Amino acid sequence: MSRDNGDVQELQQGLAAGGTNLSTADLIQLCGALAVELTGGPSIPVQLGRQDASQPDSDDQLPNPDMQPAQLQQLFSILNLADLPLCASSTLQC
Repeated sequence: MSRDNGDVQELQQGLAAGGTNLSTADLIQLCGALAVELTGGPSIPVQLGRQDASQPDSDDQLPNPDMQPAQLQQLFSILNLADLPLCASSTLQC
């Protein structure tokens, strides 16, 4: 998963210039909810007011995107996680 938020920050700056101040965290959450709704999913209520982190999480908290399915299953087994979280986290890295 890329840590480059350049497009999000550009949108955030444009909104701020118009008088709307949203944290990057709020903007990502809002865009995600809008994407779900625009693709036929449910309307997701979004609570604003999240604060941005002062620094990114360490890179070792996500599985390596180059891992093969068997490697991911082994990692999740070590962490006592089932296949559903494995599927969910794997789609996040696409």
